[in-house]
Formats: sequence, C-alpha cells, structure tokens
Amino acid sequence: YDVAFYAGQPPTSNLICRKLTRDRFCMVASRDYLQHHGYPKKPRDLRRHQCLIYSQGPHPDVWHIKDSVGQEQLIQVHGQLKSDNPQALCQAAIAHAGIAMLPCRVVAQAITYHQLLPILSDYHLAPIDVYLLYPHRQHLSKKVRLFVDFLVKFFSDNETTSTLLSHDN
Repeated sequence: YDVAFYAGQPPTSNLICRKLTRDRFCMVASRDYLQHHGYPKKPRDLRRHQCLIYSQGPHPDVWHIKDSVGQEQLIQVHGQLKSDNPQALCQAAIAHAGIAMLPCRVVAQAITYHQLLPILSDYHLAPIDVYLLYPHRQHLSKKVRLFVDFLVKFFSDNETTSTLLSHDN
C-alpha cells in the first residue's frame, strides 16, 4: 500500500506516522427508533437498546462514557450489526436500526438534516486520534506526496466539523 489510515495508537513500525485529526464521537439515533424504543436517559440505559457497533479498537462493544465531572462509565453494549465502516453504520442508524456511537464528522450532515438526533449529549465520549501511515519520505512518489499534503490540508481546514457537535475532552 502507499498510505493507510489508522485510528487509535498506531503500531510501532518503520513507517511515517502523521496525525491527521482527533475524531470526537457522538451517540445518535433516528427519531423513529427513539420513539419506538425509548430515549436513553443515562448511559446504562444503552444496555437495553440495539446498538450499532463500530468495530475499530480493542473492545468495540464497551463504550467509554464520561459524565460532566469526568467520572467514566464502561458500558457493555450489544447489537446485531457490527462494522468497521462508519458510513455504513450511519446509514443503518438513519434506517432506524439502532443507536450508533460514531465520529461526529461522519454523522454531522445527518444531524443537520434531522435524519439523526444526538442522544445523551450531557456525556462525553473519548476521542480517538487518526493517523496517516506511509513509507519514509525519500521513498514517496510525487502522487503519494501530493495526496498526503492534500489530506493534511483537508483535515486541518475541516477540524471544526468534529468540534461543532461534541464537547471538548
């Protein structure tokens, strides 16, 4: 491969590891799902809901949620749909399949168009750093170098997307 995206702490390797962004997370569901299954009022209420599980990370079915004073709760969630594709999970949430915890940048447009509603917004979710991994600069082709430069600029220009919909952690 020429480049790879990595969410979380990247593995030790001989690749260049460039931080692109810090993904902040939002919990969302469709209005229809919430009307049929109820609105969770506390993180522990998530245990009785169908959760759409983003399978990145070591324990994707354990959601780390902090209250307003920073007290962390580990909530074991369950759901029939797990995916490493956040856009697919966003579409599933729009289709009333359950509650999703996804990067805010992924769900921002669906929230703007009222397809998804933020839930438990008084709680904070741990952000995850996103890195770009690529071979040492002296081995980069011009097209890869241009792509890396484009991504760095794109994420620096769009950093506010994820912060508009979430709390600072």
